[in-house]
Amino acid sequence: MSDEVTSWLARAALPLACLTAGAPTTDLQPLKGVLDGVRVVGLGEATHGTREFFQLKHRLLEFLVTELGFSVLAMEASASAAPAVDAYVRHGGAVPSLGRHLHSRYGDAYYALGLLFGRGAFRARRMRLRSRARPRAGAVVTHRIGPPRAGTVEARLAAARPGDHLVDLRSAADAPAAVREWLDGSGFSRGFGAMVPRWTYRFQQRPLSPAAEFDGLVYIAESSASRPLSL
Repeated sequence: MSDEVTSWLARAALPLACLTAGAPTTDLQPLKGVLDGVRVVGLGEATHGTREFFQLKHRLLEFLVTELGFSVLAMEASASAAPAVDAYVRHGGAVPSLGRHLHSRYGDAYYALGLLFGRGAFRARRMRLRSRARPRAGAVVTHRIGPPRAGTVEARLAAARPGDHLVDLRSAADAPAAVREWLDGSGFSRGFGAMVPRWTYRFQQRPLSPAAEFDGLVYIAESSASRPLSL
């Protein structure tokens, strides 16, 4: 990666002072300008079992509601799971849908924020592979993973600023050509669903064109396994 791209990412990074809700929001104040005119904020994550992702989502939701006037929470979930989640959050009626084409509908009023991580652990079901059969879901276990591979989006974010931070990709409109080329180009990132294979997940990568898929990226340096709620 060119020094020009690294320098731009470092300058554009908004450091996150903490990840938990209830803390002072001084570090989040720049988001008021970033999200000016935005009606819908979408939050996507590299794993469904990273504790820090859930903590930061809670903090961002608190900020969006209390300081920016957002009033609706929608979660992508199965028809069977959505009512239980909604009842826990709202203690009332369900709003169970989240469209896949929000950007097409809302344009710049939709802001997609992707959550990535450096190293650590996450929870997911272990995929059980059997010959002549589809993969089956095994137990939910903790999976550990080392630093991102060189050249991935996560590695580049870490090189620019090792700590937890957020980068507004929309701010690159006037960035140098090398920066735009990297943001619009085809890179790679780690991404894990509800099931992961036992050993090979460590090498799992997916194509990612940062600016084509997201308006902003969050980098969390250390991931730890999520903890189930006791209901």
